[in-house]
Amino acid sequence: MEVFLSFILLLVGFFLIVKGGDFLVRSALQISRLSGLPTVIVGATFVSLATTLPEIVISIYAILTQHQALAVGNAIGGMLVSLALIFALYATILPQRVSKHQLLPKSIFLFLSIALVITFSVDGRISMVEGFILGLIYFLYLALTAKQPRAPVSVSAKTITPPEGEEVRLKAVARGFLIGQFLLLFGAFLLVQNSERLALGLGVSETVVGFTLVALGTSMPEFVTVIKSIKHKSSDLAIGSIIGSNIINATLLLGICAVVGSLHNSPLAISHHTLFVAIPILIIASLISVVPVLIKGRTYRSQGVALLFLYATYIALLFLL
Repeated sequence: MEVFLSFILLLVGFFLIVKGGDFLVRSALQISRLSGLPTVIVGATFVSLATTLPEIVISIYAILTQHQALAVGNAIGGMLVSLALIFALYATILPQRVSKHQLLPKSIFLFLSIALVITFSVDGRISMVEGFILGLIYFLYLALTAKQPRAPVSVSAKTITPPEGEEVRLKAVARGFLIGQFLLLFGAFLLVQNSERLALGLGVSETVVGFTLVALGTSMPEFVTVIKSIKHKSSDLAIGSIIGSNIINATLLLGICAVVGSLHNSPLAISHHTLFVAIPILIIASLISVVPVLIKGRTYRSQGVALLFLYATYIALLFLL
């Protein structure tokens, strides 16, 4: 009966995440139109931060309850899911053109973030100071992203839209964004809590749970966002959201976990599996995802197939090692 109830709650969580992702993407597209910011910028900031909030909240909870393997698996595993599964499915199903000039700064920050995580992890832990540095890198990324040039707004557009009407639209956007975020958070909690309960009931290790079910569960908002972006024919929003969420995982998420863990006399431990298996595969996945887009300005179906094969290989290694 308990297993059946967990399964039902799992489905409820999935439904809430789907609906939350719908609200979120619609709001993000409206923010892009109203602000004049390029869609890829909106995806890399507003959407990526909103869809990563479930991961941040759940990782902090894992740290506070002495489940560091879940927190690290959630962060690094979430990055692998975003690139080697979600981006892979996106590229396989619907390869499209992407603004490579808008993507270049985000890609640089992505590889810089991964390099810092590797550097800080070689001693088997990430300290409080290193956590603060990772957090600062995120806010630097946010500041530089905010300085990206806006799309020009025509004079006619300014004069046609009255201030009152614009204010009403902004309130509607904000309301939709908040509703979407609430549904995402609550749905992610239901999904992860019941996924973990089912997995642990079967005797699966905490590391496996963190890198698979928890990472998959908290990455569902990104998956839904990408699906909705494809539906709305906004490839820049999808790519921006994926790259942005990975930067947040590597900097803000791991940084917060390191600081919170250190404050509770439990520095964030990085396992040999994370350092020598998960992160190298993450680097390969990042190269496959980003480099072809930066060179050709589009995604390819072969990218998606290669990434799916890489993810399947990683899952096999996770259970074998």
